[in-house]
Amino acid sequence: MPEEETKTEEEEEEEIEGEEADMASPSKMITEANKAAKRLEAANQTQEKLIQRQERLLVESKLGGRSQGGIPPVEPKVDTDEEFADKVLRGEVTAEDLFK
Repeated sequence: MPEEETKTEEEEEEEIEGEEADMASPSKMITEANKAAKRLEAANQTQEKLIQRQERLLVESKLGGRSQGGIPPVEPKVDTDEEFADKVLRGEVTAEDLFK
């Protein structure tokens, strides 16, 4: 939204405070409910934009060949007995590694 069309929150609060001085308590509750509704509507619009953006990114990822589907996980290399013995002698293996 352009900045010229929107009022700052402080200006809105000042206007409402001035109006609230003349209003009875039921009117004040209605005014507060209206303010809350406006905030919720703004938050919903922001959330909707974010969801649309996420959906676009997901589609681009799937169609662009950059998704993780179909790629098998990389399996860790299994050491042979001789390689493991060499690591133990060099001190590269700790006691915690033995019980994994």
